[in-house]
Amino acid sequence: MRQFLSALAVALVAGTVTLAGCSSNAQAQAGGGGDAASTPSPARAAMEKLRDDTKAAVMGDLSADHRAQVQKIADGVNAGTDTDLAGAMKQVDAILSPDEVKAVQGERDKMTAAMAALRAQYATNGAGGQGGARRPGGAMMRSKDPGRFVLMVNLSSERMRALRAAQQGHPSGN
Repeated sequence: MRQFLSALAVALVAGTVTLAGCSSNAQAQAGGGGDAASTPSPARAAMEKLRDDTKAAVMGDLSADHRAQVQKIADGVNAGTDTDLAGAMKQVDAILSPDEVKAVQGERDKMTAAMAALRAQYATNGAGGQGGARRPGGAMMRSKDPGRFVLMVNLSSERMRALRAAQQGHPSGN
């Protein structure tokens, strides 16, 4: 269970960090000295836009009732009131209809392709550096579990980092 939740958190953070690292390398090579924390890099901005667009598409694929139920689960995890991520994923899986599962998997496939294209674009522009050598995607994107993917696009980056930190700090976890 610990490995599963760690992989979940790492996958989201790794994708964002990889692209942010690529952009920081490119900025340093170009002589730019801006503060990466205060000014989002083009790579980070592109990743965030992709994630926002995917979230909108995924939630748009759900019926109004299912969308409200999934949003309630995601809100609980984001707020920290629901700390059982695996349980939350199972709840989302139980909510989705077969047609919604197919639609979510289609959105996951589109996001995977778009992420690969972004990585290739920034690597081609000389921003690959060490960040480009990191493992792309991760377990989150390769997973066939629609509940996992739906939660991934609905959880904030801050919450994913907090979940990962909590897991590393408490090895006896769930």
